[in-house]
Amino acid sequence: SISSALKRRGDRTIEETLGGYTRAEAVAFTIPFAEERLRLETETGEAYHIHHKRSISIGGTHTPDNLCVITERENVAMGNCWFLEDDLTDEDIERLDREALEFTP
Repeated sequence: SISSALKRRGDRTIEETLGGYTRAEAVAFTIPFAEERLRLETETGEAYHIHHKRSISIGGTHTPDNLCVITERENVAMGNCWFLEDDLTDEDIERLDREALEFTP
């Protein structure tokens, strides 16, 4: 949720964490991610999370370009890892997928 993301922001202001968006704008752009999460959960029966590609706790922002919907298992397995897609090889992606599938919370 937006409020839990804001609690992990460290010394940064809410404005910095929201990347210049207002709280109302942040709620508005988060809704489609929440809808997608619920759709996937209903469709698959698996838990999904709205994920910050770069974690708030390590300087990421709560902005549309930093959000995606992934499985709970993938989200928990990642922790505070941050990868740019261009930094990952196909082998890296396959390994991370395997590790996420093997992870049990």
